[in-house]
Amino acid sequence: MSDEHNTINHPNHYTWHPSGVECKDIIEEFSYHVGTAMGYLWRHEYKNGIEDLKKAVQHIQFEIERLEDKQLDNTFPAVKDPIIKYF
Repeated sequence: MSDEHNTINHPNHYTWHPSGVECKDIIEEFSYHVGTAMGYLWRHEYKNGIEDLKKAVQHIQFEIERLEDKQLDNTFPAVKDPIIKYF
């Protein structure tokens, strides 16, 4: 596999975890904003540091707002699968 392929499909900032788990395999189970926040948290030490942490906070705030709006409608999305299966 070429280095270019790795930097596009499996960049180091998403594949660094010693377990071999790639970030995308975890975050796909969550809502958009929660998954995006997790991606920024996952990579922050290997890519953009504080900027990524701030982006994660912003996406968590977006998710809080989304859930508060849903709560007003009394509808909540079903959880796909519990995260427990990954650990």
